[in-house]
Amino acid sequence: GTGLGLAISKSIIEKHEGEIWVESRPGKGAAFHFTLPLVEPLPVVHKPKTTLRRGTKMILVVDDEKDTARMIRRQLERAGYGVRMAHSGEDAIAQALKQRPDLISMDIQMPGMNGIKAIEILRANPQTTDIPILVVSVVQDEEQLSKLGVADILDKPINEDSFLQVVERILWEGQRILIYASDAETRQVLEEVLSHRGYHLIFTQDGVDLLVHARKEQPDLILMDLQPPDMDGYEVLRRLNRRPETVDIPVIAMTDSATESVSNVLAVGGNDLVRKPLDVEALVVEIERFIEGVPEKR
Repeated sequence: GTGLGLAISKSIIEKHEGEIWVESRPGKGAAFHFTLPLVEPLPVVHKPKTTLRRGTKMILVVDDEKDTARMIRRQLERAGYGVRMAHSGEDAIAQALKQRPDLISMDIQMPGMNGIKAIEILRANPQTTDIPILVVSVVQDEEQLSKLGVADILDKPINEDSFLQVVERILWEGQRILIYASDAETRQVLEEVLSHRGYHLIFTQDGVDLLVHARKEQPDLILMDLQPPDMDGYEVLRRLNRRPETVDIPVIAMTDSATESVSNVLAVGGNDLVRKPLDVEALVVEIERFIEGVPEKR
């Protein structure tokens, strides 16, 4: 019900040089259509493809209210995350040591060992001290929780969209995207959308500047226009693909030209091509698809 399936379908169809559109009549329903060209694909060099990054992350949900825990679990699983459950502070510590989750969603108001005590024990153990903790509870002492270094605090009842946005930010904060965008409007859109999702953005001035920063910064992904002012965009892609320091960095090219093709981008070492004006939701899906599996630089 979020539209993600349509965004993925659009991405797949456009990757094969097709088109997708909708015909809708109020009260009558909607029909989706797509076309695919019947052509032999060019021989291309493919970089490894990956699945959505969320599937690589596991979250431990700690809450003694089983209905609340199930609701949070459904939200996370619908978003693609792996989930484990714990219903007490003691169980949370045991599960954290056993499962080593990427994030813990922690209730505070629990009988027996409460959430604060559980957080103190988790922080004191070298095996769990670095696991980010998101407090989801009726909170009375935010100052104490802040001293314990929790990643964020959400009051119950939670808003699903806000909850998932906070989870995204905590899990993916710090992953870096190197960007060359030729126009101010595209730069502004990318900054608003990607920064909100926790990515660290590095903007470059032209093709040479992008190549220099790619070798120096070793970003998790490169997003670049195919029309830099100083050199041919395909030459930038070739150079990225030739150098051992940058050959494994996923690259998504952007263009506002109808004549550019995905096949040409793939042939010189890129990973994908998106067209401007950007469909930002589809672009986020593509970024997540390629950035999964790249080691985080902390």
